[in-house]
Amino acid sequence: MPDEPLSDEYLREIGRVAVEWTRVESTVETIIWAFLFVDFDDTSPWLREEDGRAITTHINLLLRVDVMLSLASTSLKGLPTWLEDFEAAAKAIRDTYPKRNKVVHGEWTPLRGQALRSVYRARGDVKPFYDFLTPSDISAIAMECQALSVRLARLSQRLAPLLLELRTEWWQRDRE
Repeated sequence: MPDEPLSDEYLREIGRVAVEWTRVESTVETIIWAFLFVDFDDTSPWLREEDGRAITTHINLLLRVDVMLSLASTSLKGLPTWLEDFEAAAKAIRDTYPKRNKVVHGEWTPLRGQALRSVYRARGDVKPFYDFLTPSDISAIAMECQALSVRLARLSQRLAPLLLELRTEWWQRDRE
């Protein structure tokens, strides 16, 4: 391995991917908690934030996405537009996930002014994979992650008042 460090431009763009993807993951968690009526103020008998974290912290993202879709399906019956929004968001997450992994899980080595990314896969045989990504390639992935995190945040913000309304309806129906 060369002794030279990876350039600041590469480090900045790899970091942007990691930060934006963390926002994607945490927003999916927040959406799950919203469906479970996690109480962030600990003022009701519902689940506390600590309980929500206990449920979702060690679940990988793709399983969280499945949980999110299942909760959307059971909570938003009769609201096809909402279900379509969640299905589209889940598809976008699944489409972006491998791109994020390509950046975050690669081993980066400076080589002739570029950065060589290497990954090893061990499914049966151990196979190395090598490629070069430019800072602009990584930046494009970071922007895709950022757009996805904004999209999910907006979906989450729209969801909160709807779930409050639905919860009120469910309580009233249960009392009858």
